[in-house]
Amino acid sequence: MTFTLFKFLHILMMFIAVSAAVIPEVVLHWVSRSGDVGAIRVVAGIAARLGKLLPVFFVGGASSACLRPPQESSTSFSRGSSVPTSSS
Repeated sequence: MTFTLFKFLHILMMFIAVSAAVIPEVVLHWVSRSGDVGAIRVVAGIAARLGKLLPVFFVGGASSACLRPPQESSTSFSRGSSVPTSSS
């Protein structure tokens, strides 16, 4: 269950990080073509605030990918596995 949660958090955080990095630049380019200085200033301010949050999303996504549940030791056998036994 925890592995699925961390996998979901990893994917979610990375999508948010990439979207927050790309979308403001696309919108800023689109607004700059209009030539409206006020709109450019507003979008640039929003992009600057989102840019300060980007490391949080990227580090959060990377760290959630590194978190794994503890693995079982390789010497233990699971139920139903064939274990060599001596027959008499």
